[in-house]
Amino acid sequence: MNRERLEKLAYLLRNLRTEFPDMGGFDLATWTDQNECGTVACACGWAGMWEPFQNEGFHINRDGWPQFDVWEGLEAADTFFGLSFAESRWLFLDSFYLDQNYYRTKSTPEHVAFRIEALL
Repeated sequence: MNRERLEKLAYLLRNLRTEFPDMGGFDLATWTDQNECGTVACACGWAGMWEPFQNEGFHINRDGWPQFDVWEGLEAADTFFGLSFAESRWLFLDSFYLDQNYYRTKSTPEHVAFRIEALL
């Protein structure tokens, strides 16, 4: 597990509006998307658009997917953040955010940051 990168990601998620003032929204079901409100992305999507992570090789490729070295999507996140298959899905997939009745709930950047901090 790359604690330093995960700590940076938690920081980014807690400060998205500061880092990306024109952001359109947050949606764990979308890598990246453009709409009339601006860019909408998930945790990995915003990470791939953030310069500190881009400088380390994690970026959004031309298909709109997170990429690190030869890996795309969650495999890129697994490798870049040093996560297991289960850990990355628990952090980054919307289907792993359930309410007390086990219904999928709308996650926020703060929810993901909280999980990262709990994992660390």
